[in-house]
Amino acid sequence: MREVVVSVLFALASAWPAFPEPCSGAQPQLARISADLTLGNVSAAEARLQPIAASHPDCPEVLLARARIEEAKGNVEAAANLYVQYTDLKPQDSRGFAYFGRLFLDQHDYARADALSAAAMEKNADDPAALGLRGQLLAMKGQRQEGRRLLEKACGLDPNDPEAQLAYADALRLAGRADDASAIYIKLVASPLPDVARTSKQRLADITASAKPTETPRTQNTNEASDAQPTPANQAAANATPRPHASPAPVNPSALSPAEHYQRGVSLWATNRNAAVAEFRAAAAGNGNPDAYYYLGLNFAEGRDPRTLGRAELVAALEFFQRARTGHFSAQARRYEDQLGQEFDRRHRK
Repeated sequence: MREVVVSVLFALASAWPAFPEPCSGAQPQLARISADLTLGNVSAAEARLQPIAASHPDCPEVLLARARIEEAKGNVEAAANLYVQYTDLKPQDSRGFAYFGRLFLDQHDYARADALSAAAMEKNADDPAALGLRGQLLAMKGQRQEGRRLLEKACGLDPNDPEAQLAYADALRLAGRADDASAIYIKLVASPLPDVARTSKQRLADITASAKPTETPRTQNTNEASDAQPTPANQAAANATPRPHASPAPVNPSALSPAEHYQRGVSLWATNRNAAVAEFRAAAAGNGNPDAYYYLGLNFAEGRDPRTLGRAELVAALEFFQRARTGHFSAQARRYEDQLGQEFDRRHRK
């Protein structure tokens, strides 16, 4: 743990802006407070801040630390007011805009988060907080390659930010780099941030489930799309061509149970999304499997800003996640339902 704290402090100190006179002498403690907050040690940060606030009442950095503490404690309005005060006092400091944007992102206010992330990047394109926020938002908006690039840079500059690491791992997973993503998730399972640890554990479970071979016999066609939807031409060719080895009989979809359809969907999810969705639809139609509905909703919503969803996509995803409430992914489904519900309400208020 000592090595982690030292590396965090070194990374912060190397990019720490020049302090104005009101903060003179408080730099080491302020850097430690920032490191505590990044790692979720709110009570330690709050305890360290008290004497600094008393000895440096005019230090703007105290406002920024207070804003982050209030945000971590769930006091959104108080945090927002403090961020406004800080950005007014330090309009050229990218960190204020980046942390403020993160607050809006967590509240699902994507428009304000997007604007603040862009402003933060304009002020300092090498600020890890700005890079992490902007990268995550770009990935959500569908600009996955650029978002992944920014997240990679953010993690390189500050390798001890759990939230940036999680966003980068998610970006890698969506790019088909499951092994690289898993390596990060494994480390984050021990994160001091409960949400990060819980999400990482779930992501690892999803990747493991996707990697498991299905127990249902399959054809030897290596083209997943053709395997899922054989055409008359290639099916006839397959039947007419002598096989050097014995092959199992092709799967008859009508003979599969809903549970088997679901397992096939899980196994195909990472490699052939269209085929997986077809399996989940069959599972949901067969017995109303709530976990199948979760994956169907995920097909629309994963990694996307709700504002970019078409009306039909938004309504369908919202319905799927509502039907997933009673399954194993209940907590995740409710979070997606909340995000999509807010977007649905926003559109209908216009």
